[in-house]
Amino acid sequence: MIYGILMFFAYIENVIPPVPGDLFIAMGGYMIAEALISPVAALVFTTISSTIGFMSVYLVGYFFGDRLEAREKGSMIAGFVPAGQYYRGKRWVQKWGVGVVLVNRMLAGTRSVIALTSGMAELNWVRAILASVASSLMWNTFLLALGFFIHGNWQRIGQILQIHGQVVILLMVLAFGVWFLFRWQKRRGQAG
Repeated sequence: MIYGILMFFAYIENVIPPVPGDLFIAMGGYMIAEALISPVAALVFTTISSTIGFMSVYLVGYFFGDRLEAREKGSMIAGFVPAGQYYRGKRWVQKWGVGVVLVNRMLAGTRSVIALTSGMAELNWVRAILASVASSLMWNTFLLALGFFIHGNWQRIGQILQIHGQVVILLMVLAFGVWFLFRWQKRRGQAG
């Protein structure tokens, strides 16, 4: 039953972004520390479920993306994806392709947007699956280890995940800044 619950939340957090699936997977680490479940089984099941969840949303984008984008209503795409997030995700996928899928697990709140835009961009499905498996494996390992090592201090997990999100966003902004400066310098050198 515990594995089923972990699989459910690993899947559903990809489909319905506000669901706090990360917290439940980290709770799986706590259960590993209590010797209630196997670490290997927990990692395998959550990784499979995360990947299936990602690919479910990918397939919606792949087969129905044009219709969803055409049904844009003000600030929402198809009534549930914020337009700003959607267009940002679309630019990322168009620019970095499968690399965005590889890091999407670390970006809470954008997982379903990246999956949807990857499908709409018709990103190669085999590469999308492989990147999703690798990303899910890394992230779920981190979450299960976090739950295992924090064990009795559950209130700290939410704080750590919040700090992690802020650090990832800061690193992305810095990487973009370096990329932008590099391109600007290159253009300036070509113009002069």
